[in-house]
Amino acid sequence: MSLADRRAGCAEQSDDLSSAEENAADQGDIAKATGKIVGATGLHRTVWTTPKTEIGYWARASSGRKGLITEAVMALTDYAVSHIGAVRVEIITDEENLPSRRVAERCQFTLEGILRNERRAPDGSLRNACIYARIRQ
Repeated sequence: MSLADRRAGCAEQSDDLSSAEENAADQGDIAKATGKIVGATGLHRTVWTTPKTEIGYWARASSGRKGLITEAVMALTDYAVSHIGAVRVEIITDEENLPSRRVAERCQFTLEGILRNERRAPDGSLRNACIYARIRQ
């Protein structure tokens, strides 16, 4: 790769980051009873011309299986459809991340496909990614 190619790539990444900062709707999810952060959800990689977006989320292990992330994902999905007019909302998760896949399924997202060898795990192994989506009718 030439120096010019690297510079072009850096400029593109900078534009992507600027766009992400303008378009992200990240939020910390806070337990009402304790006031502690139990996870986070957010809208990412929004494409305004479609419009479509992706929901990302994580939860503390100690806060799992309480429905908090499911509730937040449902609320963000409704927000994406009603406020930004999204016609497609995606969730992308590791094939082996069963709790994350269950969140997508509980929120009525449809598994559209599995991308094989789509990413590398921290240990260097190849991982598959599941693509879930909800389409506005």
